[in-house]
Amino acid sequence: MSTREELERIELTSHEQYIELLYKLRKLTRYISIVQTLGEDKDDYNIYKALSAMKLLSKTSTRDWFATKTMGKPAVEYLFEKDNSYFIYLASLESFFISRVDHRGEYCPVFTHFGCDDDIAFLDKDKQILFYTCTHEGFAWIHPDVLKVDISYLNRR
Repeated sequence: MSTREELERIELTSHEQYIELLYKLRKLTRYISIVQTLGEDKDDYNIYKALSAMKLLSKTSTRDWFATKTMGKPAVEYLFEKDNSYFIYLASLESFFISRVDHRGEYCPVFTHFGCDDDIAFLDKDKQILFYTCTHEGFAWIHPDVLKVDISYLNRR
């Protein structure tokens, strides 16, 4: 579906927007990648929840992923086959982070219970990027087609 050039930066400004994003991603996602940016952390709750909910396809050491390269300790990338139950866990969080500008007008993300040491990416059936975060920087990118996904059925009664 996408190349990195097609992606747009997106601000995550509210829980409501985040939940809407999760519904849209759930419809298109086939794989989820989580990168422990500081190396393997066996106590990482995001990984624990992912391992509990989804099938692990691979676990690799990496120095280069979606938006980040590391010169120090290698990161650990987990690739999972999506299961909707992981989206239930994600929906219990406020967001991956909240985009904010401080009183000086400088970008200053607010980190949530998702933490700032894990990056997450949602991939389609061809393992093309739909959405990903560079969480420790408080940045996220999205493919424009994700924003077009119709979730109006959620408002029907």
